[in-house]
Amino acid sequence: MSDEITPTYDDLQNLIERLQDGETGAEINALLAELHPADWADIIEELPPKARIQLLRALPVEDAAEVLEYIEDEETVAIADQMALEELAAILDEMAPDAAADLLGDLDPARVEALLAEMDEEDAVRPLLAFPDDTAGGLMVPLPFSLRSDMTVAAALDALRESSPDAELIYYLFVVDQKQRLVGVVSLRRLVVATPETRIATIMDDEVLTVSVLTDQEECGRLLQRYGLMALPVVDESMRLVGFITHDDLVEVVAEEVEEDTLHLGGLSSESEVFDSLGGAIRKRLPWLYVNLGTAFLAASVVSYFEPTIARFAVLAVFQSIVAGQGGNAGTQTLTLMVRGLATQELGLRDAVDLLRRESTIGLMQGTAVGIGVGIVAYLWKGNLLISLILCAAMMGNMVVANTAGVMIPLLLERAGVDPAVASGVFVTALTDICGFTLFLGMATLLLP
Repeated sequence: MSDEITPTYDDLQNLIERLQDGETGAEINALLAELHPADWADIIEELPPKARIQLLRALPVEDAAEVLEYIEDEETVAIADQMALEELAAILDEMAPDAAADLLGDLDPARVEALLAEMDEEDAVRPLLAFPDDTAGGLMVPLPFSLRSDMTVAAALDALRESSPDAELIYYLFVVDQKQRLVGVVSLRRLVVATPETRIATIMDDEVLTVSVLTDQEECGRLLQRYGLMALPVVDESMRLVGFITHDDLVEVVAEEVEEDTLHLGGLSSESEVFDSLGGAIRKRLPWLYVNLGTAFLAASVVSYFEPTIARFAVLAVFQSIVAGQGGNAGTQTLTLMVRGLATQELGLRDAVDLLRRESTIGLMQGTAVGIGVGIVAYLWKGNLLISLILCAAMMGNMVVANTAGVMIPLLLERAGVDPAVASGVFVTALTDICGFTLFLGMATLLLP
């Protein structure tokens, strides 16, 4: 994998098909040798179980470990279950401690103990198993090296060379006291340019942003992104430094959280994939469709209440869905911004009044603009001025309701401890449908002769 190339999607799919057909030989081997571990992972995920193991065994252990880190969790567990104990332990030793802990956390506990006993890196991995995967403790890597504040720069550099930590992990050098409590941080650059006799205490920054071992991964990602950090130190309840989270790991976390919120907004589970099995796809999608069906019947009951009016003025049935649909679209726009703002902690309940004032004004302005447009079209189409005016007024009202709901529903769900990305869409759509039908058909009932 030394001379890696970046294949196109079609190139990768062609290679997968050739491997699935059992093709071997020098040409295939040459193509595989040029791939990045992430591309290897894509290929292995598409192969049948036996072929996956054969392909992994053809790699050096350190390369196989890197490839496994790119494979989805469920697939990695399936592969691990097919490997012999000694074979899997050797690969785990080559993986980053946090990645090894993530994999072990998904395996049978009895097998985990056997694997740890077989591993050389047990001391680095075992402590990480005490924390959930989605916390700072589950993401962190053990501290490879630390400094004392009374050390000189020369002594610190000598100790750094002797320790020989992974160069990719040394973004900052953390300074601890005799009880391993974090007291400061020094960038590698600052250490290198300082004079040899300088004390660490004089060049370290004693204001260090930390997270506890149980801090949620989403909060860790937000802090790293907000403050432009390359690593985030993790401390226990006594402020002892127990590890740190790298920038690379948190970039993956942020991407996962964005993907999860996107899927939730669409009424899908966070495990949903494009190429899920038919049964899996239906199982993951159907529950929210049933919830939507319930809200649809609720909206339909509102329409049913106005059946006599619709029977007298059948043209109302043509326009009622426009009012409800445009309200749903406006609510979704506001909802999307709210979910994003809550996820990044840019917004909170403290902002409710200002947000309601702002979004209701936007809703009124948008409703006026859209309402006038749809009213003109309705008049030119059907020639009934009163219905056109009712349609315009209902559109304005429903847009205000939509934007208000787009603010309040996510805030209330957040307050109740429910992920706004999961449930907000259903409630906003239901509310805009019900209010849209009620406003339009209600005004028609009252005003039409």
